[in-house]
Amino acid sequence: MKSLLEQKKVSREILLVVGLFLIALSFRLWGLNATGGTWDERPLFLAGRHYIYYLSHLNFDPMAWSENAEVPPVAKYIYGMANYFVEGRDYTASRVLSAIMAALTCIIIYFIGKEFFKKRVGILAALILAFLPAFVAHGKIAAIESPVALFFTLTVYFFLQGIRTGNQFKYLLSGLFCGVALGTKFTSILLFVLVFLIFLLAKRKELLKKREITIPLALIFFPVIALFTFVALWPWLWSNPHSNPYWQLNKSAMVYYGYGLKIYEYFLGELVRPPVYYFLLYFLATTPLLILILLVSFFHKLAKQRPFYLFALALWLAVPFFWSFVGLKADGIRYIYPIYPPLSLMAAIGLFYLSDAFPLHRYRRVMSYLFPSLVVGYLVVTCLIIHPYYLDYYNEIVGGPKNVYKHRWFEIGWWGEGIKEAVEYVNKNASPGSYVWFQVRPSHEIPPLNATLRNYESYADTFSIRWEGKLKVPFEDNYTFYSLSDDGVRLWIDGKLIINNWTDHPSTDDQGDINLAKGGHDIKLEFYENRVGAVIKLFWSSSKFPKSIISSNYFYHEAGSHKGQGLIGQYYHELDFKDLKITRVDSNIDFDWKEKSPFVQDSDYVVTNTFLEWYGTGFSHPDPNEFKEVYVVKAAGAPLVKVFQRIP
Repeated sequence: MKSLLEQKKVSREILLVVGLFLIALSFRLWGLNATGGTWDERPLFLAGRHYIYYLSHLNFDPMAWSENAEVPPVAKYIYGMANYFVEGRDYTASRVLSAIMAALTCIIIYFIGKEFFKKRVGILAALILAFLPAFVAHGKIAAIESPVALFFTLTVYFFLQGIRTGNQFKYLLSGLFCGVALGTKFTSILLFVLVFLIFLLAKRKELLKKREITIPLALIFFPVIALFTFVALWPWLWSNPHSNPYWQLNKSAMVYYGYGLKIYEYFLGELVRPPVYYFLLYFLATTPLLILILLVSFFHKLAKQRPFYLFALALWLAVPFFWSFVGLKADGIRYIYPIYPPLSLMAAIGLFYLSDAFPLHRYRRVMSYLFPSLVVGYLVVTCLIIHPYYLDYYNEIVGGPKNVYKHRWFEIGWWGEGIKEAVEYVNKNASPGSYVWFQVRPSHEIPPLNATLRNYESYADTFSIRWEGKLKVPFEDNYTFYSLSDDGVRLWIDGKLIINNWTDHPSTDDQGDINLAKGGHDIKLEFYENRVGAVIKLFWSSSKFPKSIISSNYFYHEAGSHKGQGLIGQYYHELDFKDLKITRVDSNIDFDWKEKSPFVQDSDYVVTNTFLEWYGTGFSHPDPNEFKEVYVVKAAGAPLVKVFQRIP
């Protein structure tokens, strides 16, 4: 009889765990590809494929493994295995794995809640985590956050088990998963700080009484196992005296720190380098209001009762915020992402603390079911409102995404959200033969256009231009001509080549001299742009005037009996003056396209996104006299991507 009851109990437990897992997983799989690729998915996708190829061919050359080396390899292994046999850039398999890892993290939280608190705490915490918008967001994309949250949580889980049971094997498992977490994201180095503080907290009475503590042997090996696992997982660190772990980690740390010093973001309405309180304010702005209220309830309980495991949860939440004191602060909550599992537990404990304090005792049992249902329902509705743009969720305190966009308080549309949907609109509505100019970032996540449409984003680089016409010289003198170009430039006056720098280069000054008589002279200027910036400017000077842009008064062209101001410019889509697309008159040569395409004037549609609107060098909206806004992708009222169509 007892055995039968035990079997039923185990069966119910299995059904509960499977049910929680399926709830968390199915919510992430729903609308999995409703949004397009995000900024980091493609680098992880490609590097992961290559890593799996290297492993399968036993290639451990450090140079091969240096690809995308600013990020440790574990996430790339996971996504690489999912996509090794996938053609193109379909992220579906990787995203499914990300969703599975997020759902598994919910299950681990259930077990932590059940083992260290109460079963009802575990159930509610798992459901809260399943529907927290920020945790849903990264569980739907193939990025680093899902695996790092999973391995971070496993590390803490086994460490707490080791403290509770004294089981040496649990400490060893915790060290192993710590190494895997560190091999997923460098921010996991804070696990060493966290487990140290939790252990001191657990031994505080012994330390205060005896002024010494007994450290389990397995715990002494914790950092050794973690670091050994980390190095073992990353062939980039294995060989070559110049590629030893210390050197490479130091290099990566400097890259992180140096990159952090260069980052400027819109934060509280100003373009600034993120301050030390950056993560704290992002946490307060992206956590649903009700969860913040329950967090306050948790801390009230902690202040009154002060049990060890509540303190351990508080440390688990607090330690990731130590990253605030590191140079690299960016991308909202990504660098403190492991806070969400402990947050869900703390919110669940805070809710039951409130429900147990309900004054009418006979309704307490009802409240113990009603309150959790209301919290989960609130989170589900919150997710449905922001779906599928969970990355752009902001809570009621800051007025939601629309108000954040209006005041530029925090980032909106920062990872490529909405680009796919905008392209789908253009593919559906643009007439065959239309030209589309994309002013969006990340440009590597622009989906293909229909075969009948042309993408001008691809012409922001690798184009060439030839200008020809006449130069009206006001008086005889020795003239110096100057060019500022990025990239190649050649200038002929009366057939004589006087400037020749036909190379790839950043913005560079070149000059040449020639003696010219008063009157008209033939002029030809050639320019090509290969990549990144695009600049071409033409100046002149003489003994009677200083260096200045050659104005339109001195350029003219002749076509039969017609004579007009300016030079005839022929714009080609290829570097070597092939595929002529535009012929027009330019009044002078004074262009700095930066990373824009000179072909926008010839486009039928323009697609822009908020990220480039806020941060793009040289960004400008299309002329409202020439283009009208026809479609906007929004996240709860906040524009992510806009589509403009040329007015007929």
